[in-house]
Amino acid sequence: MDELTSKQISEWMAYDSIDPIGKHRDDYGWAMMCSVLYNLALDIYSKKGSHPKRTTPSDFMPKWGVEKRRDVQKGQSMEEQKAILLGLAKNHNRIYNKKGKKHG
Repeated sequence: MDELTSKQISEWMAYDSIDPIGKHRDDYGWAMMCSVLYNLALDIYSKKGSHPKRTTPSDFMPKWGVEKRRDVQKGQSMEEQKAILLGLAKNHNRIYNKKGKKHG
């Protein structure tokens, strides 16, 4: 069997739409496992009486080619970085001096 006829290809395509084989099916299997484990953790660790949102396998399916642009976090300015580091140093020195040790 070196070649498939058009009819055979159509039959395989129809079969694959009903019972997919390959990577998509693997992705769905793992997504189902993730969903079950997540929902189980919700049941175990949620507060009594709360109703956390349950997940479905589609929540864990990769969305190939549908990349959402995430908001890019703005970097800190040089002044902001300097203020943070000076604050850390000031706090460190306060703790160090409180212990009775002086900087040399």
